[in-house]
Amino acid sequence: RASSRRANFLAAEGRRLAESLDEETTLQSMASLTMPQAAAWCIVDLVHADGSMHRLAIVHPDPAKRALLHWLQGRWMPAPEDAFGAPAVVRDMRSIVVHDVDRALAAAVHDADMLRILRAVGFGTMLTVPLLVHERPVGALTFVSAHPEQAYAPADIALAEELATRSALALDSARLHPEAAGLSRE
Repeated sequence: RASSRRANFLAAEGRRLAESLDEETTLQSMASLTMPQAAAWCIVDLVHADGSMHRLAIVHPDPAKRALLHWLQGRWMPAPEDAFGAPAVVRDMRSIVVHDVDRALAAAVHDADMLRILRAVGFGTMLTVPLLVHERPVGALTFVSAHPEQAYAPADIALAEELATRSALALDSARLHPEAAGLSRE
């Protein structure tokens, strides 16, 4: 039964991601990703051609916490040397699970107000998976569980990785579409 629910979820998300060849629409679809019963919120980070990172979105289902995260949107970007989150996943090209997120954040975030806000939003376990196109990292998806005791099972990690694969393919198609349209007119 759980396997069937996961398959149905992936099929629905895959259809939603593939609905448009417009890059902005695809990015908006990626920003609204979540995992059933496993994540309270999601972060989408993208890598630019020069290697710099851009935080596309931080999405939370709770409106009050969404307001806190909106405040963080332009202020909280992990450092390239961080041992967790998007920088580590892009660097190592493998999924990373962090169980003691509070300790990891306390070591990485050097702004007391930012750390206070992140703690107010609430961190459980954090799962970050790479967005890979042709074995090249183009970004990362981070799913954060609502409670520390809510760990990600191997099936959750596999689901997140498949979601990341479908997201990366949709993004690649959207980015290639304008080029293909331009070639067909010439």
